Amino acid sequence: MSDQVDAAMLRDSLAPELEYPSDKAPADVTGYGENEGFWVWDDDRKTGMHLWLGTWADYSLRMGRVTIWLPDGRILTRIQEGPGTRQGVASNGVLSAAPVVPYESWQWNLFGSVQPTTAQELRQGPLGDGPRVLVKVSAEARMISSPWVNGGFQSADAFEASDLSKLSGGFRLEQFLHAEGTIEIAGENPIVFSGVGNRTHRKGARAVGGGGLPGHFWTAAIFPSGRSFYIQWFGEGVGKMTLSECWVREGDIFHKAEVIDPCLFDPVLNGERFTIQLRSALGFTTIEAERVAQSFQTLLVTTSPSGETWGIDYDRDPYNLAMDQGFMRYEWNGEVACNFIERSRQARFVSTEFQK
Repeated sequence: MSDQVDAAMLRDSLAPELEYPSDKAPADVTGYGENEGFWVWDDDRKTGMHLWLGTWADYSLRMGRVTIWLPDGRILTRIQEGPGTRQGVASNGVLSAAPVVPYESWQWNLFGSVQPTTAQELRQGPLGDGPRVLVKVSAEARMISSPWVNGGFQSADAFEASDLSKLSGGFRLEQFLHAEGTIEIAGENPIVFSGVGNRTHRKGARAVGGGGLPGHFWTAAIFPSGRSFYIQWFGEGVGKMTLSECWVREGDIFHKAEVIDPCLFDPVLNGERFTIQLRSALGFTTIEAERVAQSFQTLLVTTSPSGETWGIDYDRDPYNLAMDQGFMRYEWNGEVACNFIERSRQARFVSTEFQK
C-alpha cells in the first residue's frame, strides 16, 4: 500500500449507515461491539470533557465514562452502565450520543450525577465513594476535517490480520471537530464552552489477547492552517515498540509517519512538557507539547468493566493499566493547537513515588 492516503477519496468511500449506533449486534460476528468517544477543550475557559459510550458482554447495555474538567481545577467523573440505546442513538440512560448528519455533526447529552475530584487525588490512588452533584451537559459537534480510518496505510487483508486491527476493534474512525455547548452544575452558574476536539467511532470485534494491552500513547491535533498530526502507538513493557499508526497531514494528503521517541506515561501533574518527533516523506516534524488538563484512571482490558476505577490502583495485577487522559497545548512551527492525549502503562512499571 502507498505511504500516502487521499482524504477526499477516503471520505467519499464511507457509507452513511456506518455512522449510526446499532441496538442489536450482528449474529455472525463473535465479540462484536461499538463505541463512541468525544473530546473537546476550550482553552480560553480552561474547560473540557471526555465522554465515552461502549458495549461490553451484554449488548443491550452501554458503559458510559464521563470526565469533565472545570476552570477551578475540579474534575467531575462517573462510570455507569445501563440501558437506553436504540437504533441510531447510543445511550446508557444518562449519557447519549447520536449523529445528526453522518460525518458532519453529532449531538452529545448528559443528565445525571457525577463525583467531584482532582488530578492530585486521582494520582494518589483509587477514588472511593464520595458526594455527587447533578450535572447537565449539551454539546453540538461539527466536524472540521475528513474522517480517517485505522489501517488506511495497509491493505484490508493485512490490516484485518494485524495486532493493530485486533486492538482497534475492527472498523474504527476518528475525526477532528469543533463543539459548542453548556455545562450546568446544580447550584452553580452555567458554563458555556466552545473548542476543538476529536471523536472516535468503532464497530467490530476487539481482541486484546492473553497478555493484555501493554500500554499506549494516543494523541492528535489540528492547527489553524489545517495541517494536523496523529499518533496511535502501542508499546510492550517499558516501551519496546511493537506496532503503531501515525501520520502528518498537509493539504488533503495523509503522509505515513514514524514516532521517533514515544512519550511514555508518567503521572506528572499539570505543567508536564515534552517534545514529539515524527519522521515522514515530508521530513522531520518537531512538535512541542505542554499539559493543560489531566485525570488518572485504572483500566482493566477485559470483557467486563468490573474493577475499573478512577484513580491509579498501584497494587492491582497483572493486567492493570495506569492511564492518564487530558489535553495538551501543541506548538508546530509557530502554530498553536489544543487537543486530547491518552497514555497508559502497566501499573507495575509506574514509579511508586507518586503514591500517598
